[in-house]
Amino acid sequence: MFARSLSEAVSFSISFSPPDLTCINLSRFELNRVLNDLSRAGEIYEARRLFDKMPDRDEFTWNTMIAAYSNSGMQAEARQIFDENPNKSSISWSSLISGYCRYGPEMEALELYCQMWFEGHKPSQYTLGSVLRVCSALGWPHVGEQIHGFVVKSQLESNVYVVTGLVDMYAKCRRMLQAECLFGRMPFRNHVTWTATVTGIPTACGVVSAHCFGMQVHGCIWRSGFGANTFVESALVDMYAKCGDLNSARKVLETMEVDDVFSWNSMIVGCVRQGFEEEALSLFRKMHARNMKMDDFMYRSVLNSFACSMDRKTAMSFHSLIIKNGFESFKLIANDLIDM
Repeated sequence: MFARSLSEAVSFSISFSPPDLTCINLSRFELNRVLNDLSRAGEIYEARRLFDKMPDRDEFTWNTMIAAYSNSGMQAEARQIFDENPNKSSISWSSLISGYCRYGPEMEALELYCQMWFEGHKPSQYTLGSVLRVCSALGWPHVGEQIHGFVVKSQLESNVYVVTGLVDMYAKCRRMLQAECLFGRMPFRNHVTWTATVTGIPTACGVVSAHCFGMQVHGCIWRSGFGANTFVESALVDMYAKCGDLNSARKVLETMEVDDVFSWNSMIVGCVRQGFEEEALSLFRKMHARNMKMDDFMYRSVLNSFACSMDRKTAMSFHSLIIKNGFESFKLIANDLIDM
């Protein structure tokens, strides 16, 4: 309550632009706390006004403002504060790099990562995880391998967060041997990191059709007792469907305790790609019978899958389902129906 009233008091004072905030007798520690509260609440412009008026700034002050801009996707502003910061720390670099990794441009993130090294700052586990995600997105395993080398030298191979990023990077860059090797040596897994790992890796396996590795991951999931997690099950259905193993995808789908729309959509698209249009349409009908909520994006996804393979009779049946559910008036769906 005190923190909130303090933030409101400072925000009120800033709004009326007093000549000096010291008139409300706040210490640097208290002003930093208010700055942090405003940043976390998304009050970025209020935070900046307070930052500009603070007579005494320390490392926490600068890093809070950099993180506030980076987390909001305001990279130009974050870079400006970063460049003006007289005492850049590893936290300053990590905050800025994280923003570029999330919002782009990704190349800027990699350049900053190299510059960070050149100036003698070691990246944190979170910086490494962010940069590894960029390597995955850009398909740059050579950069990921360099990061892997640093991980080994720094004895971070027991860090689940970092190793998860490496496994995901290798899998998405089609370096399945390295991914399997790292996955097999993964250290202790807590609930959060293990769930993130077993959700991300099957997704990567589906993208590159790495069926054998996906089955290995599935077995490890089952032995670890995480098989009943909806997010994990959904990733497994999608992985098996993309790899063309519809029997395994169907088995996972049938054992799910929750009717997950994404999982059913993955199964339907997989059936169409394998030439089982009747089964796909049957699954689509079952979704409606179970009153599963589908949006226009889901309808378009299924329509695009059916477009090249559906016969006239099946197309008319599918069209009637769209009419019954009131989606025919959606412009993009109507266009897809014409193409179909």
